[in-house]
Amino acid sequence: MRYAFSMCGRATRRNPYAIQKSYAGLSFAKVQDRLKPTYNMAPRQQVLGVASDAPQTATWLSWGLLPVWAKSWKDGSRCIQAQAETVATKPSYRSAWKNMRRCALIVDGYIEWTTSGGKKWPHLFEVEHGQPFALAGLWEDWRRPADDPHAGEVLRTATVLTVPANSVVEPINDRMPVILLGDDLARWLTCGLDEATQMMKPLAAEKMNQFAINPMVNKVGVDQPECVQPYEQPHVP
Repeated sequence: MRYAFSMCGRATRRNPYAIQKSYAGLSFAKVQDRLKPTYNMAPRQQVLGVASDAPQTATWLSWGLLPVWAKSWKDGSRCIQAQAETVATKPSYRSAWKNMRRCALIVDGYIEWTTSGGKKWPHLFEVEHGQPFALAGLWEDWRRPADDPHAGEVLRTATVLTVPANSVVEPINDRMPVILLGDDLARWLTCGLDEATQMMKPLAAEKMNQFAINPMVNKVGVDQPECVQPYEQPHVP
């Protein structure tokens, strides 16, 4: 059975050097001191990205968009992804969409799950066998409320946009993230609404691959290279 989890619930940044090389037009000075490999990025964590108000500067984004009326940082787990077809009308996203607050998460893989034998089995999706790529999204700045331990702090929060899956992803999930390659990242951050709408489509299937990985990645907080090692799923009759 597929669709064990909502779409794109984890991601990887296995090779920061390759990411910096692939996105040489970005300045990484702001993030350099914390830029290290990670194999199990999860919602509400700080992820590497770039936003439309500074399209040439890599930054940290809190994964899980928080609209201005959100009462708690924990609410971000509800908005880690948004369907491209409805961002113009959904209350949580329509302001960011209308005002062109677009962003992208820079990764080199994302993870989906299937279920079999009562267990959850993760699969790593790559582009061109491990090359870095960007996940199109929207951002909002959210100020922590007075009852928050970090009251007054402003978080740059983000959601990932999704579209119907291509033939590589569809056997596991009927949705997939909007993937940006090459110059599409700069276009996404700076173009008008009509062009952005046209860009929200599935990546060509021939550019993607996927394979089963170690179920240890299922646990948030486990972050080591073994998480993304190929794994042979036991046969369940």
